[in-house]
Amino acid sequence: MVQIAVILTTLVVFSFGTYGLTMLERHFDFKWFLPSGSYVLDYFSNQDQFFPSVGLETAVYTGDVNYYYYSEPGHDQLYELGRSFQNNKYINPSTVEYWYFGYETWREKNSIPRPGNESGFSSALRLFLNTSDGHRYQSDVKFVNGSNVIMVCSDWVEA
Repeated sequence: MVQIAVILTTLVVFSFGTYGLTMLERHFDFKWFLPSGSYVLDYFSNQDQFFPSVGLETAVYTGDVNYYYYSEPGHDQLYELGRSFQNNKYINPSTVEYWYFGYETWREKNSIPRPGNESGFSSALRLFLNTSDGHRYQSDVKFVNGSNVIMVCSDWVEA
């Protein structure tokens, strides 16, 4: 009699456990682990409240490459990099903030020919960054110790 009661109790508990397992939902939010009152938590809370349909801002950094070489006609890989952001199915194309697109638009609008060497490219890029069109990209392009050598560039997208 005791064995039957134990078996029935075990089956009932197992049945409720199985039912509960089928009702289990998985939900994870990294914000649970942020300390309350932190500026990061405030940022994400404001983003959720005021911009619920916008994804996370993401920066893509390129480092020690010859930017002049990659911007030459036939090697316009800087342009193709930006296009790959716009064509990526995980990125909203209207959110791509790419300094090279801004630079090329400014250069063409002002009838500035493509620079013939790396120094000319860096000079034209510096000139662009100090215009009203290029000012917004100043934090995206870093030069090595005031030289014409570009150290790093970043591009902003929302994923």
